[in-house]
Amino acid sequence: MINKLFWIALAALSLQDLFKKQSAPTKRQQQFIQTGETAQSFIEGYGKFTKDEVLISKIESIKLGLEKQLQKKEQVVDLLYSNYDRKKTNKYWFAAESMYESKKKLMDSIYKAEKVIEWLNDQE
Repeated sequence: MINKLFWIALAALSLQDLFKKQSAPTKRQQQFIQTGETAQSFIEGYGKFTKDEVLISKIESIKLGLEKQLQKKEQVVDLLYSNYDRKKTNKYWFAAESMYESKKKLMDSIYKAEKVIEWLNDQE
């Protein structure tokens, strides 16, 4: 049980950090930040479920939102790189590189969420 809580806390902290770093978090992300200020409150709020399916579905829902954000970031990165190719202006290159780094962090959070879901499924 302690090991499971560790993985849940890790996922909560990862997602919370990601949402806090965004310049304009969505309303749902702001709610997550407010209700999950610490991994402990996340565990207390969601760790009391007797069925892991409920927890898994919540993590999958968050992961789906992250994947949608990733698609949008990929479109922006592609647009910035194409603008750089056309205009050869460094501001597009630096903006694209910055957005690419943000995209990598998002991909890392999605990977962590997948690992937590996989681990929870293995525990059943």
